[in-house]
Amino acid sequence: MQRIWNTIKGIQALGNLKTDDLLNYVGLEKRRSATDRVLPMAGAFGAGMLVGAGLGILFAPMSGEETRKLILDRAVEINRALRSRFSKDKGRAETNAGSRDETTGAQA
Repeated sequence: MQRIWNTIKGIQALGNLKTDDLLNYVGLEKRRSATDRVLPMAGAFGAGMLVGAGLGILFAPMSGEETRKLILDRAVEINRALRSRFSKDKGRAETNAGSRDETTGAQA
């Protein structure tokens, strides 16, 4: 009778086991989700960015005002160069479109 009772208790105990318990018993674990992998990496990346920004401010060769002026000047130069380039390309495209219309007889 005791043996039957122990068997019943064992079966009841199996019903209370969680998936993690069973997997752990055979030496396995649940597959980790993408979030479990990505969040720690994103946190480390963010911390690295903060440390890098802090070190950049500490060891900056120029003052903040000088740096802002330099960035603004370079942005203006890039803007002028891009506008010049696009206006040249636009002129070429209009010229090519006009010559194409002349050869096909289409009106612009």
